[in-house]
Amino acid sequence: MLFFSIDIDGANKKEIFVEELNCPIRDIKYRDGWIYYIADVSVKREYGINYAGGSVNRVRADGTGKQQLSGERGSYYFTEDGVYCKWGYNGESRFWRFDELD
Repeated sequence: MLFFSIDIDGANKKEIFVEELNCPIRDIKYRDGWIYYIADVSVKREYGINYAGGSVNRVRADGTGKQQLSGERGSYYFTEDGVYCKWGYNGESRFWRFDELD
């Protein structure tokens, strides 16, 4: 998947980043100059590709500062104020506020 930034009139198109092959982006959220996204993590199996979990990542809107914020085995989703995380067999969970991630 490829991300671009572009002016509303179609000018100044810029490639921000390309996510790894076979790691689809499940969700995207823009907040305070950052593009947050959840990328599925693929595991190659004999029968094909299995998506084993996801990771929370972010990149600045200008394409710099790409960061992976979480491990790759959780279940994540965005809310208006942050990221809800659930992982492990016992269902541990946590809520990360966007303003705490800086």
